[in-house]
Amino acid sequence: MITAADTIVMRLDRTTQLRLLEQVDDVIAAAPLFKPIARGGLPMSVEITGAGALGWIADGRSYRYTRTQADGRPWPPMPREWIEIYQRAARVRFEPDSAIINRYRAGAKLGRHADRSERDTSLPIVTISLGDPGRWAIWTDGNASRCVLQSGDVTLLAGPTRDLEHAIEGIDADPMFSLTPGLRTSVTMRCAG
Repeated sequence: MITAADTIVMRLDRTTQLRLLEQVDDVIAAAPLFKPIARGGLPMSVEITGAGALGWIADGRSYRYTRTQADGRPWPPMPREWIEIYQRAARVRFEPDSAIINRYRAGAKLGRHADRSERDTSLPIVTISLGDPGRWAIWTDGNASRCVLQSGDVTLLAGPTRDLEHAIEGIDADPMFSLTPGLRTSVTMRCAG
């Protein structure tokens, strides 16, 4: 059985993590975080934004990739370093066209779901974890496997793991060692279009 820990394929050093957090801040300055609205009409607990050719919107009516932010501006470009991490982790040469940034504060989580809204759902999804640890779960044949994602962990959903349901069930505050105490940031890259 595939375990949650099996999806961790790389670990980024602290210097790289700090540089990536600066790049995340630059993206947020150009595309401010917002709380997506779930299909039931309530705001999600996680804040999001995006970079690359396609960002992601959830407005209560649908979840979809868009070429522009809600105000009509294009999403900011995806930093080259993110693209290179995607290519190394997924062992591919093509580039992702979408990076979704999720920001988790105390009590935030991302419920159980599978990523199936991309045009080609066989292409890999790579996520970088930064800041406080996140409680990561995947489901295989209805059975859950869990582990803790540390800052710098890079996960890969590809091949047999690509369509698995997964979740971030919460964050664990780590005031002594976290790069961003009380905060977890993830950068999830994929080919959406």
